[in-house]
Amino acid sequence: MIKIYIVDDDENDISVLQGFLRRYAKENDVSYNVSAYKNSIDFLEEYKSDGTVVFLDVEMPLLDGFSVAKRLRESDPYVGIIFITRMAQFALKGYEVSAIDYIVKPVTYFNFASKLKRAFSHISHHGDEKGLVIKISATESRRVVFSDKRTITT
Repeated sequence: MIKIYIVDDDENDISVLQGFLRRYAKENDVSYNVSAYKNSIDFLEEYKSDGTVVFLDVEMPLLDGFSVAKRLRESDPYVGIIFITRMAQFALKGYEVSAIDYIVKPVTYFNFASKLKRAFSHISHHGDEKGLVIKISATESRRVVFSDKRTITT
């Protein structure tokens, strides 16, 4: 099952992205589960290495999007990250955490849809559909990815 997360401290921006996801699902006959977080700390505490794509706001209180992405990569190197920001100069920093792409606010549906399509393409090329999430403890999960030749544990 495709799992999409939205992490953004702006309720209106979350609402816009949720609307775009509903529209994309309808237009492309695809289904997915969507979870939204206004607080990056809550997201990290609850994330179970089960995401397909994370739309991650760069500028957030407490913990900015780049710090969240670095922590996210520790438990899940395969989730697709798309940064969302009001400032284009942050885009290059996304490569440090292997982000798939970035979107500059205000987000338009056309731009959003093309980035989501690219994310799904990226994920399918990296074998994400063959992964398995294993719960290690009450607060920690790891994704195990199966390839044709070996098993890679992350």
